Amino acid sequence: MLRKISFISCVNDFDLYNRCIEYSLKKQNTTVEIELLPIDNTRDQWSVPEALNKSLEKAKGEIIVFCHQDIIFPSWWTKQLLSQINIVGGLCDKWGVLGLAGCAFDGTSSGHVIDKWGHLYSSPLPIEVQSLDELCIVIRKESGLRFDEDIGGFHFYAADLCLEALCKGLKNFAIDACVKHLGKGLMGENFYFTQKRLSDKWKRRIAPIKVMRTPSSVVILQPGLKPLLQFILIKFNLRFKHIIKKMISLNDKKLKIQQNDIDIESVGYASLYYEGFRSDVIAAVPPDAKTVLSVGCAAGRTEAELVKRGMKVVGVEINSDAAKIARERGLIVLEGDASVIDISQVGDSFDCLIYGDVLEHLPDPVSVLKRHIKSLKPGGIIYVSIPNFRHYSVFWQLFIRGHIHYKDAGILDRGHVRITTRKMVLDWFDQLSLRLCSCTYKIFSRRDKLISALLLRLAVEFIAAQVCLVGRKD
Repeated sequence: MLRKISFISCVNDFDLYNRCIEYSLKKQNTTVEIELLPIDNTRDQWSVPEALNKSLEKAKGEIIVFCHQDIIFPSWWTKQLLSQINIVGGLCDKWGVLGLAGCAFDGTSSGHVIDKWGHLYSSPLPIEVQSLDELCIVIRKESGLRFDEDIGGFHFYAADLCLEALCKGLKNFAIDACVKHLGKGLMGENFYFTQKRLSDKWKRRIAPIKVMRTPSSVVILQPGLKPLLQFILIKFNLRFKHIIKKMISLNDKKLKIQQNDIDIESVGYASLYYEGFRSDVIAAVPPDAKTVLSVGCAAGRTEAELVKRGMKVVGVEINSDAAKIARERGLIVLEGDASVIDISQVGDSFDCLIYGDVLEHLPDPVSVLKRHIKSLKPGGIIYVSIPNFRHYSVFWQLFIRGHIHYKDAGILDRGHVRITTRKMVLDWFDQLSLRLCSCTYKIFSRRDKLISALLLRLAVEFIAAQVCLVGRKD
């Protein structure tokens, strides 16, 4: 059994280290002993790889965490780390390096972190990666992995460590263990100097990959025309995506989230799944509503806003961790499966019923709706949002590739047991004698928004990832 985790940081600002690393790790909810090994590097005595190796020799933990000095760990972080290590252990016999942000082998960014860009999350996690960011990385001490001091500097030492792990036959993974990073990640002269050293080193060796995509750069690791062409293609693709992102962001500035607006403690183990805020739900609830039922309320972040407005909110949630957080936010939570739970036990009739992406998880949604409609007051509102299975990505996977790749969230969530479309919900409304008030298509991907605009929204039903419908009980 794991007894100790060692946290190693290269420190040039001990006040910042004490406020971030030391303070947050003292609040960890875990039985595992935590060893703190800050390295005093205020006089720039060593490069980061040198400093980390010196502390690695002294570390007594079986698991070693190398992290920047300006990271805030939520109180559940070590518990989540051990859970992710167990999952990774089931995916491969031995792993090399784990991290919170990196690039998968298809070049996509992968990980989970809160930083200056906002709340960054990719699914599914854990996922095998080719490189990891130096923000926070994890190794097993028994792996024998060490940082290359010849690389020097303050950058790319995690990318180099990932390559060393691959040479040893070990796999590297981006995991779901979110932290809050306060740094800015500046790229100065040292960044490009270290990048060249990394490239030169692996050109002299047989690198496991020819071109490495890192969270901040692209590095050629092998000489030759083919790696050069691959490098040019990747850079062109990244530049094209950057241009599209800029074009869309001109009209989409509201989507930017500042890091200071996000409470790391409320992120939880599956933050996007249980901590999402739904402004569309808030807009659908009548302002004069007194009682609201939210089926699949998750951690109740959206519903908490309704509680603040003086409404009585009853939630139904199957996940016990999420239900606990929802209760702390003022909801009355009925914990259990919505298919069998009896909402009449709260003794209320409701002005509004909310089903935010939950009906597709139920084997017989119509029967659940029929039972709940009995508690809806005449003139009451029902709000339903569903994943749109007519989305072109589903067509591509099913009819072109011939294979469905399920994910942890989204249209092809592995927890879905029903296919849902706009017409199917309209059919449910007819069976329940509900009058349709509105139907809205939601497009989340900036690329899809651009495609929809170029097509004058004529194909919106095949581009929208979600459909939201509002009905009224006459």
